[in-house]
Amino acid sequence: METTIWQTYPQDEVVVVGIINTSNQTQINNFIEENSLTFPILFDPGSPGGVQGGDTYNDYYLPNDGSPYPRDFIVDQEGTLQYANNEIDTEWMHYVLSECLFETQSAYSQMVFVEDFTAAEWCPYCPVASLTMNELYDQNPEQIVSIQWQVGSQYFNEEDCQYYQLGNCVDARGSLYDVTGIPTEVFNGTGIVVGADIDWENFARYDSAFQSLSENMTDYDIMIDGSKEGSNINYSIDIVNDNDSVFYGHNLHVFIVEDSILTTWNYQGSGDSLAFARNVVRDWFTDSLSYDSSNGNQIFSGSFVIDQNEWNTDQIKIIAILQDELTNEVYQAAQQNVNHFESLDIDQNGLKESPNIPLSYFLYQNHPNPFNPTTRINYKLPDNEFVSIYIIDIMGREIKSLVNTNQEAGFKSVQWDATNNLGQSVSAGMYIYTIQAGEFRQTKKMVLLK
Repeated sequence: METTIWQTYPQDEVVVVGIINTSNQTQINNFIEENSLTFPILFDPGSPGGVQGGDTYNDYYLPNDGSPYPRDFIVDQEGTLQYANNEIDTEWMHYVLSECLFETQSAYSQMVFVEDFTAAEWCPYCPVASLTMNELYDQNPEQIVSIQWQVGSQYFNEEDCQYYQLGNCVDARGSLYDVTGIPTEVFNGTGIVVGADIDWENFARYDSAFQSLSENMTDYDIMIDGSKEGSNINYSIDIVNDNDSVFYGHNLHVFIVEDSILTTWNYQGSGDSLAFARNVVRDWFTDSLSYDSSNGNQIFSGSFVIDQNEWNTDQIKIIAILQDELTNEVYQAAQQNVNHFESLDIDQNGLKESPNIPLSYFLYQNHPNPFNPTTRINYKLPDNEFVSIYIIDIMGREIKSLVNTNQEAGFKSVQWDATNNLGQSVSAGMYIYTIQAGEFRQTKKMVLLK
């Protein structure tokens, strides 16, 4: 029997602290004591009135069970408050119900992954499509990850990239989507836009496909790390999964790409012009993800050698995507320039420093989450700022100050070892971490298990 433990506040705020698989009152009392809860209320879905059937939805009831600070409310599955006593009928309830009550909520913003099937020379329509895609990426660099499949020319020999026993990479990837002509743009593995012309509104067509996906959320996140020694690259890709029950049938595709290749493009009836080819695929690897009931996250590692005679060593990236092997839908994408590995330093406080400058502020979900005993928090600073990162408990008390100093712009990371400011271990439960950098402020939740 599951019992959901809530914490009430004098301002009529209610927070889900956790779900424990018991209805034993002694165990419930122990949980309440360990988490220092005051005025707790319990919700037992199996109790009379706990869950009621309706014509169009199931109502969730929190009955007045004699708790020291009782609250009554009814909410439908969309999180809409149907009834509440006048002590709890506040706008804050909508946030609580939408953020805490439903387990199906996705946690991460989904990157839009675009594959550009093109050719620089012999395809007169391709330059229009590829350079329009470059423009779309330049306007949305924080939301798009793109790769380019170049069909053979003097600049790109498609036989250089071989995908296992399926032949060259371009043909193998094109067969996946039944690509029969170029230019073709594939958005998140399922949205296919074919053709381009100087008389068409190409940007509007591509932007429409992007906008339809740009607000999507996902249960997955991807983190890329590694090391670089000369031309030898070792990488590690961490797949964060907040819903491990749906990990079946997913593949991790890793693309080694070269960016910003100055190329002669043959425009439609307009002669040749120099422009960049972006993220051209040089190699491609695939791993199948498996279900692990003890840990939803999975880590994959690999290595490759940069061809210093053919590749621009300053422009090599690793791009990773998580894709459904049946529907081809891409659930998440990430990218990292391998020069980031070479220049990543860790100081005595466990802070990672990267010289790359991001375009915007961002606070990532800690990883792993839930965690025991340590977790890492990554964040991005586009400007030099005084940065404060601190952790509070569900009562609003500061537990730990992780960062409180001036920092230069870049990609940053800090680790928490589940101790307070006195160096003492803290109890299991939900904690809230906040970053303040100039005018930027963002907060996320994390859970410590013991």
